[in-house]
Amino acid sequence: MAYCANCGHQNIDGSKFCHYCGAQVTMNTIKSSNQRQSVYEGEIRKCPSCGGVLDSFMAHCPSCGFEIRGAKVSDSAQEFALMLGECTTEKQKITLVRAFPIPNTKEDIIEFLILASSNICTSSHSAGSDTPQKEEYDAWLVKIEQCYQKAKMILKSDSDFPKVQEIYNQIYVKLSLEKSRVLKKNAINIIVKNAGVWFGLIALLIAIVVDMLGDRSGGVSELIQLIGLIVLIISTCILGRKNAGYIDFGIGALSGILTIILSFLLDNGSMLQLSGGVILIIVAVLFFRRLRKNND
Repeated sequence: MAYCANCGHQNIDGSKFCHYCGAQVTMNTIKSSNQRQSVYEGEIRKCPSCGGVLDSFMAHCPSCGFEIRGAKVSDSAQEFALMLGECTTEKQKITLVRAFPIPNTKEDIIEFLILASSNICTSSHSAGSDTPQKEEYDAWLVKIEQCYQKAKMILKSDSDFPKVQEIYNQIYVKLSLEKSRVLKKNAINIIVKNAGVWFGLIALLIAIVVDMLGDRSGGVSELIQLIGLIVLIISTCILGRKNAGYIDFGIGALSGILTIILSFLLDNGSMLQLSGGVILIIVAVLFFRRLRKNND
């Protein structure tokens, strides 16, 4: 008896067409349907010296001590690396990294994890959300998580899972160190870029202290106030520069608010109140001008 390869219906031997669905019954179909087949998956690696069976990632044969050389790179990882090298645009690379499936073999999982950890650019995490650098960083991070989650499902009880865990932990330690470095660098840049604001506020505080102690030096307090206010207004005006961020605008607005608050510590703080209002107006105008330019 032969079974139809199309619908599975049992046919009489010698039939050229299936009696149920009408599909043609070929000799290959008859032969394959009547014979039992055995399918073998995977490879058995043996020592070239003694023939002993080798486990994955062995550098020496456990039976004879022979040094294993020329181990073959996993086919899937090699195919992925070749396809990655053929990508001509960032978009193609990002799509490939996100879409390429991770096989279920232990060697492939570890190869993919190592490949992803060596290709991810840790400094790109602070790039703009719409930039190719940030999109590529996110794609590699997704691939690392895919490798790790598949390893947890398949290799959780395997003796080599600690190797996967170690590689995964090292990746995130490296990412954490890079994030800390970028945060410190950004903090220093913010302090340096807004040095004029700090100087102006310190000058106002000094003027207030001098005024409270009793200004007997012929208007020294007013002079220090004037210098501090000039510096604050100039620092606010240059917020229109291209590299000013939202934090810089926030610091400018805060300086205006603090100027108004400090005015109440003086007997006659009308000049500080007026200057604080001017600073807030300048910040608001420059900020909304920046938003309109970005939208255009």
